[in-house]
Amino acid sequence: EKKILTQQLVPGDILCINPIKDKVPFHCDAVLIEGTCSVDESMLTGESYPITKIPTPKDHGLFHYELHKQYTLFNGTQLLQGRPQGNNAFLKAVVIRTGFMTSKGKLIRAILFPKPIHFRFYTDLVKVAALCFILGLGGMIYSIYTWIRNGGTTKQIILHSLDIVTFVVPPLLPAALTATTSFAQRRLLSKKIYCLNAKHISLSGGVDVACFDKVLILFF
Repeated sequence: EKKILTQQLVPGDILCINPIKDKVPFHCDAVLIEGTCSVDESMLTGESYPITKIPTPKDHGLFHYELHKQYTLFNGTQLLQGRPQGNNAFLKAVVIRTGFMTSKGKLIRAILFPKPIHFRFYTDLVKVAALCFILGLGGMIYSIYTWIRNGGTTKQIILHSLDIVTFVVPPLLPAALTATTSFAQRRLLSKKIYCLNAKHISLSGGVDVACFDKVLILFF
């Protein structure tokens, strides 16, 4: 009974959940094997209505984590109401996942370490810069050949040859893009719009319609 109140759990532990006293969020993902209950999964899904959990049938075959969610008590969810089976006083569940392997753990890990987003704009920009560099490389080779034929010094050959590359590929291009994003972030800040990741500003500039699955009612 007390095991549900601690985080010292490992897969395979049997949890005896008191439907009256154990109203704290679960610290693991567990499969319900005895009794039925209603839980609040708003922490994971954002939906406020209770979810009914039923015990796993004995002939259901192999347990699949994604397909058998109606049998699973997820980490971070809270027990609202429970009905033990028969004359038992507890609900029973088997721990299957703990820590960052649980649904809540994966959610927190996705927030702390989001996957990098690759924008097509930056990919095309790199391609254009590479193409300009190739074109400038041809002019650089021709400039080196011309200066060597005319008897130029090593210093003159290096300076004038590299100067052609800077004409084709501006070295201040990354700084200009960063300054543009910083300026846009300041303009948003003046309107009390905060952006934690500046790379998303260019993506947000192309959004025409924003849809939400929740209704927000403001009272003034």
